[in-house]
Amino acid sequence: MTAANLAVSARNEELAAANLQLTRTNQDLDNFVYAASHDLKQPVNNLAGLFDEMRQSTVFTDPEEKELLVPMVDDALRRWPPPSTTWPPWAKCSASRIWKPKPW
Repeated sequence: MTAANLAVSARNEELAAANLQLTRTNQDLDNFVYAASHDLKQPVNNLAGLFDEMRQSTVFTDPEEKELLVPMVDDALRRWPPPSTTWPPWAKCSASRIWKPKPW
């Protein structure tokens, strides 16, 4: 019985070490996804700012052109980032850390 207990204890220690390593790896991956989402966020914020400035300072000579272009740009910016439901499972991070776009 002692040999069996020692074997089980040794195996439990191996599993605990493997679990710790997996936990660290998952945290590293979570941090990577979080950083990558922020790296993608800034260019979109820059575009949103540019288009907001354009909306305020541009005078369209053709009202139909304004009715076509402004909603098209607004819709494109509203759809970014893509919903997390379309991300592959490996790209999802903790729900509390997923970036949510600010409303216009």
